Amino acid sequence: MAPVYGQAVQFVKDPLSSVFAAPLRDNVSVAKKKADTLYRQAFLSRTKAMRKGAGFKQAGMAKALGIEAEAYAKYEQRTMLPHHLIAPFCELTGHDPWFLITGKGPAHKPSRLAG
Repeated sequence: MAPVYGQAVQFVKDPLSSVFAAPLRDNVSVAKKKADTLYRQAFLSRTKAMRKGAGFKQAGMAKALGIEAEAYAKYEQRTMLPHHLIAPFCELTGHDPWFLITGKGPAHKPSRLAG
């Protein structure tokens, strides 16, 4: 008589499923992905608003940052500014880097008092 593998697999599968079900029950990875997506969208929106507020067109900002216009366009549509461009971008727009990154705090850099 041939062995019946289907039943053996079923007996092994059930206990393993119950062992791993508790950690996966809350589906934390989906919530984290949603939070990451919301953060990314807010960052991209702040990038675009800061550029426009400073009076730059995309091509002008790209030139000022020393990158291709197509590359800069991606930074407002789907890819966040790389770390090495955050400081120059904020200098050009007159905004605080903390605001770009977090969306909190003063949007513009405090003006320096002449002294």
